[in-house]
Amino acid sequence: MGQDPRRDFSVPIPVELRVDGGEPTSEYAVNLSPRGLCLHLREAITVGERVALVFSLPPDDSRIEASGKVVWTSHDGEVGLINRFYEAGVHLEGLSEEARESLRHYASQPILRRR
Repeated sequence: MGQDPRRDFSVPIPVELRVDGGEPTSEYAVNLSPRGLCLHLREAITVGERVALVFSLPPDDSRIEASGKVVWTSHDGEVGLINRFYEAGVHLEGLSEEARESLRHYASQPILRRR
C-alpha cells in the first residue's frame, strides 16, 4: 500500500478566501485533495459556513476557483500560544472536472516535485 505523500510535510498554498460572501482575505491551504482541503486562518470561522476560494497550483500555476462548506474546525475559543492560526476543513463543491483533475494530480505528487 503506498504512503500518502501529504502526511510527511504539508506545502502551504496561498488562497484568496471569501467567507459567506464577505471581503476576501489571504490565507493558506494545506492537505489539498479533489474533495477538500485544510485552511490555516488568521480568524476563526465556524462549521457550516460557505466559502469561496481561488488559488493556483504549482508548478504551472493552474488557477482553481471553488466553493465549499466548512465541515470541521480545530479551535474552541482563542488560539493557544503554540498555534499561530486557526484550522478549518473545507469540503469542496462546484469544481470543474479540469480543476478536480489538477487537484488529483497535485495531491499524488511527491513533496519535492510540487514546488
